Amino acid sequence: TGMYLSLTQSNADEDKLVDSIHPSMYPTGTVDVDGTRWIVYQGDDGVEPVWTTRLNSTGGPTQVAITGAGGVDQFRTLAAATESQPPLPAHR
Repeated sequence: TGMYLSLTQSNADEDKLVDSIHPSMYPTGTVDVDGTRWIVYQGDDGVEPVWTTRLNSTGGPTQVAITGAGGVDQFRTLAAATESQPPLPAHR
């Protein structure tokens, strides 16, 4: 089976965004990626982890989340790339 990661951007609060990905997740710690604090969520066995953080931009704050079957190095790579660019503008 292949490895993959998924990136979600939302204007929802952290709890609501994580709950929309998987409702049984709970925070287990933080990871620092290039000065940005990502909150790590875990779930029951077999549930992929979620890393989430709030990014600020000229359009206002945005919550982002990464999940998937990748390892920590892949999560770090996507987190660093995500925080190095401004969030997409919100469309209503």
